[in-house]
Amino acid sequence: MTISDTTTKYRYQGNAVTDTFAFSGKAFTAADLIVEIITRATDALVETLTLTTHYSVTIATDGTATIVTVAGKIPSALQDIQIRRALAKTQTTSLPVGTVFPAKLVENSIDRAVGITQDQKEELTRALKFRATSSTTVATLPEPTDDAVLCFDGSTGLFKVGATNTSLVAGAASAVINAAAAAASASTAAIKASEALISAAAAAASAASVTLPIIVTSGGTGLTTLTANNVILGNGTATPNFIAPSTSGNILTSNGTTWASTAPASSGALILITTLTASSSSSLVIDNTMITSTYNNYMFVLTDISASAGADFSVEYSTDNNSTVLSSGYLGAVSGQNSSGGTQDGASLTTKIKIGNGLASTASHGLSGTAFFYNPLGTTKRKVFVSSTGFFNNTGDFTQWIAHCTNTSTAAITALRFSMSTGTITSGTIKLYGVN
Repeated sequence: MTISDTTTKYRYQGNAVTDTFAFSGKAFTAADLIVEIITRATDALVETLTLTTHYSVTIATDGTATIVTVAGKIPSALQDIQIRRALAKTQTTSLPVGTVFPAKLVENSIDRAVGITQDQKEELTRALKFRATSSTTVATLPEPTDDAVLCFDGSTGLFKVGATNTSLVAGAASAVINAAAAAASASTAAIKASEALISAAAAAASAASVTLPIIVTSGGTGLTTLTANNVILGNGTATPNFIAPSTSGNILTSNGTTWASTAPASSGALILITTLTASSSSSLVIDNTMITSTYNNYMFVLTDISASAGADFSVEYSTDNNSTVLSSGYLGAVSGQNSSGGTQDGASLTTKIKIGNGLASTASHGLSGTAFFYNPLGTTKRKVFVSSTGFFNNTGDFTQWIAHCTNTSTAAITALRFSMSTGTITSGTIKLYGVN
């Protein structure tokens, strides 16, 4: 048979299951093939397998072969198996004399010679070599020296032994250190130049009787010792005041002339927590991100709450952060008086807390007022909600409405839902304040 210029090395990815692999070149004997296990990620040789012990070879009539590995030598999912031909560089054929021309023996001898050439070609593809256009004809390597690098001499055109890897690493480290020192020196020079400019500016200002602002540098030039987290306050002199953090909860206060030291926030101070703005909203909700253990009591400022004609404005309690609301158990004492002299009574409220009754929808009218909610997160007392509002009702009368309400539940109230009995909250705002 003829031999084409085919591959003499085959590599397959392992999967820890497949044990049979093909060699598609021409093998003359099983010993002509070398079988190797390789780590796929690094191409590192793991093991060269032993014929008959680790694998078997079956050669077909055309010279192709099938390799079967034993159970313990099947390549894993992280390994490859490589099969390559390495023919012995020998001539083992002896042609008989005085007989019929031994065509098969001659053909095998020629095939073997071509196979050896193919094996050498595969080896040469992995070797270092000069380009075909290179005029270099000498490529002899020098004797190796431990830890040294191989380099090229441009004068002689020969390879030579260069510096050691250790000296190269040390030189690189020294260069890095020198560069860092140079950078530090440059930084120091820049700081000195900055301080010189500041001094020159101060001198010029002094000569011109101009007051300069205090300039704080990294070293605190011109100031007393800087301390982390201190507040710097100018006092009209070259050295400012430094006020350190005081007791937790204290604030910086003024005595009307200068900033004084820190002092506790006054009891009962209002702290704005959030502002809810209605825009055709089905409801406005105060949830557990606003009602927290930071404050015991809460104040609401209601401004220009508007709705469709005749709607009642109410609030409901929730013990599960507005997933549901309490729809019963309310007890209310509500009174109202309008500008026509009429009175209203809402003492029968049981399903929600009404803080506005029969609102007018006129664009120039809206409900405004205040409300207080006491200790909503307590779990032993019923929660009290008190409101005082003013609004125009649907008959055109201005109404004063006062509500004092509670609920029979003693559970913690984690949310409040404001809504209208019909339609939406057209517009208006609710500001929530925490009360110390």
